[in-house]
Amino acid sequence: MNKDELKQFRERIGLTQGGLSKALGVANNTVSRWELGQRSIPEFLPLALETIERRLSKVKDESTVGSKTENAVIAPKVPKATDGMLSTVEVATRLDVSRKSVNDYIIDGKLKATKGKQGHNFVSEADLTAFVESRN
Repeated sequence: MNKDELKQFRERIGLTQGGLSKALGVANNTVSRWELGQRSIPEFLPLALETIERRLSKVKDESTVGSKTENAVIAPKVPKATDGMLSTVEVATRLDVSRKSVNDYIIDGKLKATKGKQGHNFVSEADLTAFVESRN
């Protein structure tokens, strides 16, 4: 999927960039950046958009006059690619250390992490628990 196809899809189903962002569970400016070509479109997006479109058509079939379809399509959210994973900021908060310390633990191999598409590190709950237990 390219940026033009994304914009055409969004406009066809009648969602604003903000509405689509909410439905996908991404930051408000993410859809805008995808559509402007400032950020690469994730591989999972076409599947997520199909799900949203099915949910939206069901809502429109069942809706009453004057209902807000954008709000109806939002719940339940389409899972994000990083669901179940913690960012280094979240890990730092839980460990009460700096983000740099978390990145040092990852670099030193003390804390297992997975790189996201944008190069950011993510840590699973299980790996964080194992790390905490190894420190005690």
